[in-house]
Amino acid sequence: MQRGGSPTTFDRVLALRLGAHAANRLISGFSGEMVGVDGNDLCHNPLSYVLSTERTIDPEKLLLVDMMAN
Repeated sequence: MQRGGSPTTFDRVLALRLGAHAANRLISGFSGEMVGVDGNDLCHNPLSYVLSTERTIDPEKLLLVDMMAN
């Protein structure tokens, strides 16, 4: 997800936490993963899982995004 505007303290801390988690996973010998947040916990999933999960896009939200972009 992409956010707009100046980053908040929360945004900066989240970026630091995700980057550190990803780096620690690499140092531990893992690769081909995506890191993310589940609630308040950091998580990681294999890219094969992430890419195999089909997601639908809500047409109303897509229309809203198009309207906001103009």
